[in-house]
Amino acid sequence: MSNKEKPTPPPLAERRSRPRKKVLFAGVIVYGGGHYAINCRIRDLTESSARVALPGSQDLPEEIYLINMKDQTAHKARMVWRKQEEVGLALDASYDLRKLSDSRLSYLVPIWSSRNTVNTTWK
Repeated sequence: MSNKEKPTPPPLAERRSRPRKKVLFAGVIVYGGGHYAINCRIRDLTESSARVALPGSQDLPEEIYLINMKDQTAHKARMVWRKQEEVGLALDASYDLRKLSDSRLSYLVPIWSSRNTVNTTWK
């Protein structure tokens, strides 16, 4: 290789500052003040981002809440990319749903608790 040739950059997944952890957690995407709640699967997760699979091609606003059923947390999130039935989210803030004190987000608790025992069957 000559000095003029640039090396091929690593794949996008390897360029992240922190690698995502592959997971398969049940989740719920919530928006519209709790008027809309969609079951989803969390596929990859870090402290600041997530890759989520949705059933079908759901239209989502840019700002949403992602409830992680396993960790009993809600994340204020922004959609940063979309590819077919998957979306990439930037996680801006996290809240423990077992001791949520922000009354503006209290609508998340009944959504979480009502779906806590539901087993979703879509792939």
